[in-house]
Amino acid sequence: MNSTDTVDCFNVKIIAGFMGLKFLPKWIAVAHNNLNPKLIFSDAGIEYRAFIFTNQLEYNEIESVDIFLSIKTTNIYLIRNNSMFTVSANTNNENELYKCLKYLKAKGCVLTDKAENFYSKFLV
Repeated sequence: MNSTDTVDCFNVKIIAGFMGLKFLPKWIAVAHNNLNPKLIFSDAGIEYRAFIFTNQLEYNEIESVDIFLSIKTTNIYLIRNNSMFTVSANTNNENELYKCLKYLKAKGCVLTDKAENFYSKFLV
């Protein structure tokens, strides 16, 4: 991509980023970053920081998109295919979470039933 290309980009407002493992409950993380977290969706893929380094993920690497809701927690939860790791981020805002789901769904990502139900309630 050169500098004249335009990229559809969504810089998600998050308060923390997490890396987990598929076989662990969503509320357990093996790494986190609440000092300088990052989650950016663009045409080129997903850029995230869940620990120290910034990583990239392509949309076709996402097995499914889930959510985790609790007190002060409104997480987007990316389950990766061909990897035991998961990536999640706390938006702490239902509208921001909805925007994430809308963007990812438009990119062809599969939403879990829980994520789909959350997404659908905003369409009413």
